[in-house]
Amino acid sequence: MSSSPSQPSQISDLRMAPLVQLRQEVSRLRDEEKLNRMEVEELSAMQAARQRNGLVGANKIETGPTPSSGSSQPLPPPPTTPNLPASPAAPATPTASSSDLNYLAPSPDLPNRPKVNLILYNKFEGFLDWWREKDFIQPARSMCSTECIVTKSRNEMSSADLILFHVKTHSKSDFPPRTGNVKWGYVSLEQPGYAPLLDDSGYTSKFDYSLTYDLDSSIPTITVSPHFTAQQYHDAKVLSFAEKDGFGEPNAIAAFVSNCRAAGAETRLAMMEELSKYMPVHSYGSCMNNKKEPHLSDVKAENKQRVLQRYKFYLSFENKIIKDYVSEKVFDGLLGGTLPVYRGAESIDKFMPSETTPAVVKMSDFGDDMKAMSQHLLKLANDETEYNKYFQWKTEASQDRFQSVLDMTAYKYTSLCRICAKVLEDRGAS
Repeated sequence: MSSSPSQPSQISDLRMAPLVQLRQEVSRLRDEEKLNRMEVEELSAMQAARQRNGLVGANKIETGPTPSSGSSQPLPPPPTTPNLPASPAAPATPTASSSDLNYLAPSPDLPNRPKVNLILYNKFEGFLDWWREKDFIQPARSMCSTECIVTKSRNEMSSADLILFHVKTHSKSDFPPRTGNVKWGYVSLEQPGYAPLLDDSGYTSKFDYSLTYDLDSSIPTITVSPHFTAQQYHDAKVLSFAEKDGFGEPNAIAAFVSNCRAAGAETRLAMMEELSKYMPVHSYGSCMNNKKEPHLSDVKAENKQRVLQRYKFYLSFENKIIKDYVSEKVFDGLLGGTLPVYRGAESIDKFMPSETTPAVVKMSDFGDDMKAMSQHLLKLANDETEYNKYFQWKTEASQDRFQSVLDMTAYKYTSLCRICAKVLEDRGAS
């Protein structure tokens, strides 16, 4: 492939570009076939050098597909705004102690990459789409830093490096014989209320690897949508303070809650009911429903975002407080340009655009005192300056850091790349 006539100036410009722009331009130019393999490798080496000098994010992450309709964590459809290339990010958890794994190849189909063989032992379908040939299996084999080979064939277990078990659909009596140096790993994007075996130490102790939402697991994995980059969160539309009129009740908080009882959700419902004593709660879900969702778009996820734009606050309570368990709720609020009011994981700041500039109101700051929290919200609803401080992250926060969080999602083929890279790293250390 030959470079375009303008290529030298593009490469020169990119050498001085901010890291997030460098990532996006490498992705765009490669996709448009305006960079040849040598140029991709040169720019990838440049990104790696910047990472060694203290900047995060040496790898480019491609956007992955939405999981199948049976998934317990449904994702929104791709945005109707112009799609931006996903920024690269270091394959690490948001914690400073995480080791950096080089899990993506600098260019596709590089020869002589070490092979790592994964077997999906039981049913992943309907929860994780890792068996999809085009979206996961093929790119895992060609785009990872390893030749990451994924199969469901139990006939190949003796030659596997790692056998993966999906906790929610697995029976604790269904294990293959241990053979050679084959490792086992369990996978769960669910909290124990939906996957009870996670609380069974006799079960979890059988495994060499854990792949869960817990930041202390072997390979932390979250359920945020793969359709949006950090830049899209930063650029998401935010209406003016006056335009956030709550459809006639500017002090109202919006809620989209339809799980009223399961997995600890009773507490959330009781808190919603108590909150309604102190400020208007506009509930568009089936729980405590008192509002019909306005029709602002034919696309369900986009309609929700447009509704949220009209509110100053969005109730983003998890079903239950679980260590490091953060669902899509709070991310929906960020995309909707509203202020999420969050109750859930104490580590929520590690998942937000900035760990130092607040992007949410945390219920934990009020000790679960609903009256005290409502007083704070009502004060914000009448103080534009104080309210807008919760949106300063849009101009102050590092997109690179937030992208590294978003890239922890299980809904990209890079989740397989990360597994294979970790297995290879441990294989070399043993």
